[in-house]
Amino acid sequence: MDDPTPSRKTDFREAVRHWLTSGRPADGIIGILLAYVVVAAGAYLLGLAIVDPLGRPVEVDFVNYWAAGRLALDGHAATAYDWTTHKAMEDLAVGHHFDGYYSWLYPPMFLLMVTPLALVGYLPAWLIWVVLTGGLLYWSLYRILPYPPLFPLLLAAPTVVTCAVEGQNGLLSAGLIGATLAFLERRPALAGMFLGLLTYKPQFGLLFPLALLVGQRWTVLVSATITALLVAGLSALVFGIDTWVAFIHSTSTSVNDILRAGLAGWSKTQSVYAFMRQLTDNDGLAWIVHGGWALLWVVVLVRFWTRPTAYDTKAALLATAAVAATPYLYLYDTVILLVPVTFLVKNALERGWQPYDKPLLALSFVPPLVFLAFGSLATPLACLALLLVILRREGLAVPARSGPPILPV
Repeated sequence: MDDPTPSRKTDFREAVRHWLTSGRPADGIIGILLAYVVVAAGAYLLGLAIVDPLGRPVEVDFVNYWAAGRLALDGHAATAYDWTTHKAMEDLAVGHHFDGYYSWLYPPMFLLMVTPLALVGYLPAWLIWVVLTGGLLYWSLYRILPYPPLFPLLLAAPTVVTCAVEGQNGLLSAGLIGATLAFLERRPALAGMFLGLLTYKPQFGLLFPLALLVGQRWTVLVSATITALLVAGLSALVFGIDTWVAFIHSTSTSVNDILRAGLAGWSKTQSVYAFMRQLTDNDGLAWIVHGGWALLWVVVLVRFWTRPTAYDTKAALLATAAVAATPYLYLYDTVILLVPVTFLVKNALERGWQPYDKPLLALSFVPPLVFLAFGSLATPLACLALLLVILRREGLAVPARSGPPILPV
């Protein structure tokens, strides 16, 4: 006789479907997507996006990657760190001179990722970049919460749109972090490979070694170290050791002139450090305050990763802390917060929702929309909202609701 009880997998999928399609949430997602289409079409017709009124490509952050890749293809990878040469290639990419400059600040291993894009023109390369990095993010989130209808919710997130419009690398960073955490328990060696690739932007990997050490995830650590060394060596082999020399020489200029001087725009820099710099104009004090803020995350992270808590909340905390702890975080990087949101949604669907979970999770989607009002505190506040959800779910702040999982209504 067949068991009439639905399988756990069926129940779980039904819970996700119900949460996505019941009432206003689904209507809101559809409405946001339609609004994006209307705004994008209007911006294109007005010459504000993709091409200008003269039919020339509009420069966005992605021009930085294409120019560096083109220089590497031409056999001059090290000149990507020479700002005059790199700026000239950016002008060539869009076919005209433009004011401003998108500086190349990345280690040579990132050239391995962007150089193939320069085989085609700037506009198609931009589209390919967004599709590939967005696909990586979607795939990693699917490995966390396997339900395809989550894709419209992903597209509706303002953080995704902000990153895609600029052609930035936030989708790539989010995808690598998501894949690392999705496979960390099941396939640790593979998780370490994704983490090793994240060294192209090392400020987001600062807390991963700590969590892996206290959590005794040795396979992940070894795999990540080997991957990082292999990729760095491969970049030196392909582009020449002089490229690494040029990168090292450019680091002090990059940090002092771009990051610490705030030339990229303090309001767009989403960290406690940036907020204190604007508030006090005191670099030393800003570092002290940010250090205290980062220490808070370290303490909570160590506590979670050394006690028997649910992996979903551990992973959500690590991804959130990776964003919160770095002093150099920009609006397009906030797409990384989709990773902890996905883990927390999965946890809630399995264990039941608590009051205010959904609006608190929604706050992580909106930093690009509210940064004009909250400035550099927009993302730190979103991280605090996620931390509150994580603590509540583990019963550290508010007692968890008892009883069986409850479908959202």
